[in-house]
Amino acid sequence: LYKEFEGGILALTGANSPAGLRQMPARYLFLDDVDAYEADIGGEGDPITLARKRTSTFARKKILIVSTPTTRERTRIAPLYEESDRRIYQVPCPFCNHYQRIVWGNIKWEKEGDKHRPETAKLKCEGCGKLIEERYKKQMLDRGKWVKTNPENKVAGFHLSALYSPLGWKSWGEIARDFLKAQGNIAKLKSWTNTELGEV
Repeated sequence: LYKEFEGGILALTGANSPAGLRQMPARYLFLDDVDAYEADIGGEGDPITLARKRTSTFARKKILIVSTPTTRERTRIAPLYEESDRRIYQVPCPFCNHYQRIVWGNIKWEKEGDKHRPETAKLKCEGCGKLIEERYKKQMLDRGKWVKTNPENKVAGFHLSALYSPLGWKSWGEIARDFLKAQGNIAKLKSWTNTELGEV
């Protein structure tokens, strides 16, 4: 839990340990999966606030906070993203070069009668309307760009869903299949929304 190396040290602690969160000053702070943190640890308050206090010694500090979101009532990461410059990743259409975000509403698949065919999932371009096969994803991701949607805020915030997974990782077809399997089960649909779309 404590590693020394040339130029610094790495100290690891759990978000459930008030002593660990106030133990030492930190110039670089990485908080992982913050939506799983308890609201109050050991009667000493919010673990994110306790951890951030560790950086107050340093004028030039860096804090990285990441998480898969949970429910709207419980999430910690969603309000932090809202208070940031809210960057989204836009990719170009291989046919018309229109830049767009990959969003669930633009993922389409074939249906034969009542039978869904999620393995045919494609991205519908908002510009030209063509259906983009997933084989184009690498070139789209390579040419993509981060766009600030709240540029007046100076805190950098990034949102990315599983729809951006590189080829060979989770495909649009697999995400569509999991969506169809979750229908009628609110718990599964919550998990799908949180983990695949990265949304509350």
